[in-house]
Amino acid sequence: MFCQTYPNTFYFNYVTEQTRPGVLTKYEVPEALMNPFMIPPAMYQGSKVFDKPFYEGFNSSDWWSNDGLVSAYSQMYPHISGNHSVGGTIEEQKEQFTPGK
Repeated sequence: MFCQTYPNTFYFNYVTEQTRPGVLTKYEVPEALMNPFMIPPAMYQGSKVFDKPFYEGFNSSDWWSNDGLVSAYSQMYPHISGNHSVGGTIEEQKEQFTPGK
């Protein structure tokens, strides 16, 4: 998959999650106040173990934390597709933001 980024555009996002590690399992489970309609996909995402890695260093558990619909890991920045510049997190760049990332 290929997505174009624009060199003069600042890209920001806000990562959301509403799961937590389970008490009796290693998987992510929905928090008590999650919308009931999002609980089934949250449970699926929070425990999905893929047979084959998607990229070098892939770990299924990185993708378990989610907001009920989307993995928190995938909300951060592109990990596996396209010609994207990855700018990192705001905590890493408090001094200056770079357009195009």
